[in-house]
Amino acid sequence: MSSIIDGMQVLNAQIGRNIETSVRFEAELFKINRQYNTLTDMVFGMQGEMRQGFLAVDRQFEAIERRFDAVDQRFDNSDERFAALQIRLDAILRRLDEVESISHESADIIKELRIDSNRQHNEVLNALQIGLQNKTALEELTERVAELERRLSSL
Repeated sequence: MSSIIDGMQVLNAQIGRNIETSVRFEAELFKINRQYNTLTDMVFGMQGEMRQGFLAVDRQFEAIERRFDAVDQRFDNSDERFAALQIRLDAILRRLDEVESISHESADIIKELRIDSNRQHNEVLNALQIGLQNKTALEELTERVAELERRLSSL
């Protein structure tokens, strides 16, 4: 019996040590569980912060997209303005070409008129010169006739 009691004491001592070990394991598991809960809370907090960050980034991207849309609209408007200006410039260039061709035609007409005017001026000068020559010839003839009449009257 004493050996049974000794065996039971040894068994009780081992059970006590096992209980102490299991208590330590439970304490460590409790610490690990608390750390896990803290870590989980931190992860959830970080997830919330990340969601807020993502939402902020999404809002910023939306604002940037709106700005790009506005800039794109401005470019579209400026393209339309440029096209309208191009049409106006083309019309102005056509009108300038028309004015240039009309001015060339007018210059040709003016040259022709100047030539005609010079021709008419020369004709007038020639007529005056012929008239002057005729007057001089008439005066000479008148003097000769008067001379002849005097000679005839003196005879």
